[in-house]
Amino acid sequence: MFSAKSIANYFLELAQSSDQCLSSLKLQALVYYAHGWHTGYTGRALLNEKVQAGPYGLVIASLYREFNRFGTGPITRKALDYDAHGAQVTPSPKDKETQTLLRTVFQNYASYSDTQLTQMAHGKDTPWDITWRESKGMHGVNIPLSRITAYFKAAVHTAEQQADA
Repeated sequence: MFSAKSIANYFLELAQSSDQCLSSLKLQALVYYAHGWHTGYTGRALLNEKVQAGPYGLVIASLYREFNRFGTGPITRKALDYDAHGAQVTPSPKDKETQTLLRTVFQNYASYSDTQLTQMAHGKDTPWDITWRESKGMHGVNIPLSRITAYFKAAVHTAEQQADA
């Protein structure tokens, strides 16, 4: 499993190499979709932290804290980790399998606007929608990994059927 900051930094690298900018909202959505597709394919979490259902969308707390200062504007630096020696850039995943997944997610989702990604994540019967309704608007409720896994396993099944057609 990876920290959300690690996955985010890889997406920031991809965005920079393709002359794109990412907002905090868009970056959180990309990290969520990477986590979802990973669980759908493998049954295992990509992230070592929970995704929450917030009133305005998906929240990954470490990313919110790290990048909220950029508001709706472009993120201009990578995520940092802090220790007794100060701040260091959080390392991106180095294994090829994870990088391939992240590139695929970026290629399939980065062209969507922040608003479109939010609408997709908030669709009827998505993990966010079900969790938000069940929590009756309570802030900071974790979306169960089992719910994310089931949703994306179904998406993987649909994608495989379409590929075979």
